[in-house]
Amino acid sequence: MTSEAVHHSIAEFNALGREAFLRTHGFGTAKDYMLLVDGKEYDSKAIVAVAHKYLAGDGRPLRHDELSGGVADAVRKLSDLNFQVVRHSDRVDWTWDEHVLALELYFLNPASPPGKASAEVLALSQLLQHFGDRRGIERGETYVTPTAST
Repeated sequence: MTSEAVHHSIAEFNALGREAFLRTHGFGTAKDYMLLVDGKEYDSKAIVAVAHKYLAGDGRPLRHDELSGGVADAVRKLSDLNFQVVRHSDRVDWTWDEHVLALELYFLNPASPPGKASAEVLALSQLLQHFGDRRGIERGETYVTPTAST
């Protein structure tokens, strides 16, 4: 994989638009990892797969089943080339209600906020995860966990 091939894939993505790019190459939308270039997000697995056709060789993109979109494959390839990959589930914005509940926990104990493993923080984490479930948020392992919420 080369940086130049990734940039060609990004150019194709931009020319076609996201929906057409994904449909043309047989990919769905990224579930977790997005490539971030110049403030714009790209579906990381699809970008890497299409970049394959710009490499010397057979000139064809990889199929969705020939590549993993996770850390061990597409994300690693992009990271090795110094591209920035962000985790979709880690970027979920909290709602006003979620912020208020988290701040309430702090304001109830300003001198000594509860620790990450405290019953209060664990209960808040479960409540916020429930809110995320109700909103249909696909989350990764760090979404509103006690580590991420404190």
